[in-house]
Amino acid sequence: IVTKNQLEDLKKCINSIFLTTFTEIVEIVVVDNASVDGTREWASDADGITYHYSDEDIGYVKACNLGMKLCDQFNDVFLLDADTVLFDNSLFYLMLGLYSDKNVGAIGGATNAFITDQIMRSSAVSEDDLISCAVNVNSPMKNAYETVPSVSDFAMLINRDALDTAGLFDERYSPDFYEDKDLCLRFYKAGFYVVLCFNSYIIKNSDRLQLYGNDVLKQRNENYFYEKWNFKIDYSNSVRGNLIELISKSEEDSFSILELGCALGATLNRIKRLWPNSSVYGIEYDQVVADLGSYMSDIIQGDVENMVIPYEKEQFDYIICADVLEHLRNPEKTLERFLPYLKKDGYFIISIPNIRNQNVLKELLINGRFDYGDSGILDRTHLKFFTRDTAIEMLERVHLKISRMVKNENGDDLDIDFADKLKKEFEMFDPDELNVLQYYFLAKKE
Repeated sequence: IVTKNQLEDLKKCINSIFLTTFTEIVEIVVVDNASVDGTREWASDADGITYHYSDEDIGYVKACNLGMKLCDQFNDVFLLDADTVLFDNSLFYLMLGLYSDKNVGAIGGATNAFITDQIMRSSAVSEDDLISCAVNVNSPMKNAYETVPSVSDFAMLINRDALDTAGLFDERYSPDFYEDKDLCLRFYKAGFYVVLCFNSYIIKNSDRLQLYGNDVLKQRNENYFYEKWNFKIDYSNSVRGNLIELISKSEEDSFSILELGCALGATLNRIKRLWPNSSVYGIEYDQVVADLGSYMSDIIQGDVENMVIPYEKEQFDYIICADVLEHLRNPEKTLERFLPYLKKDGYFIISIPNIRNQNVLKELLINGRFDYGDSGILDRTHLKFFTRDTAIEMLERVHLKISRMVKNENGDDLDIDFADKLKKEFEMFDPDELNVLQYYFLAKKE
């Protein structure tokens, strides 16, 4: 546990460890980054912990490495933020996952806030509500473990063999940010894999960003990660839950899915957890990303517009194109290329950004701007743009029949006045399309 002026949180954290673990098999190591709030006085006299005080704030990353060196060399290591609270079975199900396979390098669980990829959404707000949520989550669950590219080190249980093989945190990320993603990828390169546990819930009470840095530092470390690994992990590591909802299969069904432009395979891994009998495959253009993704799933590198397709005809029940077609030189031809690999009653699952979104139009009409960015509708790597109707027409031309269309309106804040003025001044076809960020299509092979 690394702490920095977090005495009351630290007391709660350590107390939760004593209440929920067998203390005879646990050692607690606390590294203190120059706290001046009484932590030193309290921890120096506290029973059951090994305490190290640093006269200066050496940052989270270096403090973690120091703490891991202080741990018994034969113990596995559980990194735990000082502002976390464990509950019954929080650690138990992490241990169960870690020890289910000697090749599991690290495992993390769900939480209530701050850790974007591991937040378990709920209506819980008060401490009592969060406790009730934890009690409900920390119980037996089918298919509780999912292979993921990385888990956060706010609560990361690490296999000692993996740590000895891959090494400690890269201290060039000091004081904080992206060190956990880097370490997890090094676990994969060392022959281990990383797991997210869905029935381990750990409450987190604050954002580490407030303790060890700012957005400028975070950007610096993101840039360093890119220089080291040659890809942007935040861009390549999203689960497309809205598209997964378009899959209509029972949990026991056996079926086959191919994802074009699958990045690290996060969506495929989620599908594999939800439908254990499914077979998942992916094609990724970026060689670095494809190589890393191949450690986690059946992912190959290829340019979907011209590669030799290595699959059997009519092999797949679903082919997913998640914000991929707009990146292609000829998206229509690519759909035609892969159509024979879809079963007779198979479906394409497609998401396409909507260029008619009012935020794009406002910048163009009012400010005379059409600026590309790193992501979003005007992602600088987009080669094609679509509205709802032009997307539908493309799908129909390749003999796909749309079974379902879903609007994603979770975009940027909308300017209601701007939209109202457009509706007032012009007789517009379907003005509600102005609010749509992207469209999801479930399209059946005719």
